[in-house]
Amino acid sequence: LFSLFVLFGCSKTEDGTFYIKVKESPKVKVEILKHNGGSQLKHSEVKQTVQTVLENLDNLNHINQDNLSDLVLETMIVETLVGKSKYDYSSTNYRNYGIVQIRTETAKDVLDWLQRKDSSTYTKVVSLMNPKVSLKQNLLYNVPFSIAICAEYYFRRNANLHLDIQTVESRAKQWKKNYNTYKGLGTEEIYCQRVQNYYNKHRI
Repeated sequence: LFSLFVLFGCSKTEDGTFYIKVKESPKVKVEILKHNGGSQLKHSEVKQTVQTVLENLDNLNHINQDNLSDLVLETMIVETLVGKSKYDYSSTNYRNYGIVQIRTETAKDVLDWLQRKDSSTYTKVVSLMNPKVSLKQNLLYNVPFSIAICAEYYFRRNANLHLDIQTVESRAKQWKKNYNTYKGLGTEEIYCQRVQNYYNKHRI
């Protein structure tokens, strides 16, 4: 797994989003490194970023990668409309951070669990962090790290995740039960509707 902060071919767009191109013959994969919120990321680029991150997490390799990628992407859709929501508002008011709206205590729990259970995957997840900023700042703006924490959190909560995310409806159940939880205002119906609206917009 490449270190994201030894950058090669890094570029920055007007909205503050950072990209890195990772050469993998015969094609080039586009990585989104940093996003500040307030603008929806391009579907093709965020999907590629999700897939690139997940395929390097060894403890999730037994899960169908298309289903897992859909779960993480759909979580982004439901939580922030893939970055369109402004992260600072939810950070200030709810202590939920970044594109997948994860709390620092949740991320710490996932990292502690990984360190105990799978040191190799733990090392790969930690390598996605920017060591120069706090965990909170990584969750707020570091897209690859947030993707990894999101996927690992779902697996942390459900060891049989591979059996339960084969359809949009089943992924909605996982999101409500383990991510939004009974404390959240979201519903499975809201999940499915937001995802379907997004898929219709992007003709997926």
